[in-house]
Amino acid sequence: MWDRGYEAVSPRDLLEASGVGAQAALAPFQGKIEPASVARGDVSDEWTRSRRACGADGSALDRIFR
Repeated sequence: MWDRGYEAVSPRDLLEASGVGAQAALAPFQGKIEPASVARGDVSDEWTRSRRACGADGSALDRIFR
């Protein structure tokens, strides 16, 4: 999805990229929108943790090095 975009990715593409069988990969989800939503949530959570770790004080360069 990162390389080709959400609309261009099929469920088969997701299965091939994951390396697992269809039942195991898609059983928890109701369609391709749910795995995308989970991935987006994970990225958002990681971004939030990174922002907290870097703090808000100092220059942008200081925050990057933290």
